[in-house]
Amino acid sequence: MRSCMPALVLLLGVTVASHAGAATFVVDSTADEVDTTPGNGICATLAGTCTLRAAVQEANALAGPDTIVLPGGLFLLTRAGNAEEFAATGDLDVTDDLTIEGAGTASTTIDGGGIDRVLHVRFSDGKNPGLTLRDVTIAGGQVTDAPGGGLYFASAGIALVERTEFTGNHVLGEESSAVGGAISSNAGGNLTVRESRLAGNSADRGGALFSNSFLLVEDSTIADNDARASSALDSFGSAILRRSVVSGNEATGNYTISASTANLTIEDATLSSNIDPFTIVSVSEATGTLRNVTIANNDSFSAVDGFVDGTVQILNSIVYNPLAVQECTASTGGQVVSLGYTLDRDGTCATGALGDLPSTDPLLGPLADNGGPTHTHLLLAGSPAIDAGDDLSCTLQDQRGVARPQDGDGDGMAHCDLGAVEVPEPRGAALGLAAMAAVAACARRRRRVPGA
Repeated sequence: MRSCMPALVLLLGVTVASHAGAATFVVDSTADEVDTTPGNGICATLAGTCTLRAAVQEANALAGPDTIVLPGGLFLLTRAGNAEEFAATGDLDVTDDLTIEGAGTASTTIDGGGIDRVLHVRFSDGKNPGLTLRDVTIAGGQVTDAPGGGLYFASAGIALVERTEFTGNHVLGEESSAVGGAISSNAGGNLTVRESRLAGNSADRGGALFSNSFLLVEDSTIADNDARASSALDSFGSAILRRSVVSGNEATGNYTISASTANLTIEDATLSSNIDPFTIVSVSEATGTLRNVTIANNDSFSAVDGFVDGTVQILNSIVYNPLAVQECTASTGGQVVSLGYTLDRDGTCATGALGDLPSTDPLLGPLADNGGPTHTHLLLAGSPAIDAGDDLSCTLQDQRGVARPQDGDGDGMAHCDLGAVEVPEPRGAALGLAAMAAVAACARRRRRVPGA
């Protein structure tokens, strides 16, 4: 009897609730049709199938957290009407706690079809719903002078985007609301993006991400997004970017990453090959901290800017952009400060703190897949950045998840490397040290043998 349950679930469109107020809806149709009776606990259209839209409507109508399971397939939104707020037309409005799980980004795609954004999580009936989005691709969302081409998280709840790709989502227009090509997160919310890819999205500001709340991005790729300002990220809330790569983004006006009025932390990250008329990282009226970061080969006037009373602190990092006029700039009361162990091209970032390496070529390899979930620049043999960091302030892992510190130059002493990548101990050196240790151990054993 138990083995028949999966087939029964597919027929009914909903699993038996695991506890009161929670249900799992298993979608079995890629059509974009509405639920016949939202709130009766059964995901069913007039055709008797369970569609994504019907499942969202049913989940909204039932109190408590629900789950929607999507098989592989293209779920194209076709019901036009973007002024409606209950998931009957246009985007998929979410008004209660919801988890959406796909079969993987290569298999499951929710496509807005250009009629509206894809997902809208909003305050409703006194509730700030949360969202978990996992193992799907979000594509084809489009709005004009409104936030979030792919996802608008307009809730003070908690959102988790995991193993998800946002691509080809666009916010048109030039109003102040035209933000967040892939994702826009509202004030008071809490958004985590993990092991995900945001690529090929656009907006007036925040080509990939706009955040007015707490934001954490980990082990993710933000690439090839476009905007007038802040092509990768425009942040007005505390933001952390960790073990991630930001590459190939292009701003026609200014900034790749911009943080205003709240703190920005970037750790074990690579910012490479972005195009910006002004600067790659700008912080205003706030504090930015760059630790074990590699900023390299960007086409911009400067790489780091402290702007309008903003302060950027750099440590254990590499700033090397041969196309920049000046690596670090400061204006209108802002400043850029090296906390030590900063390597740069022209001496404007590495200003004389302990361990600084001004006007130095770090000898970087190309941006490539060097292991781990995101692309990095390896330190080539003989790089002055190898074992040149501060062991007390370096991170515990590099961008790829490799442990720090290691003996990258083979001198028998492990020290943290500058930048986002830790060089492992050379194989020859490791084998030599192991052989020496074996000989020493053998000698000790021989001394303990009587008559030897």
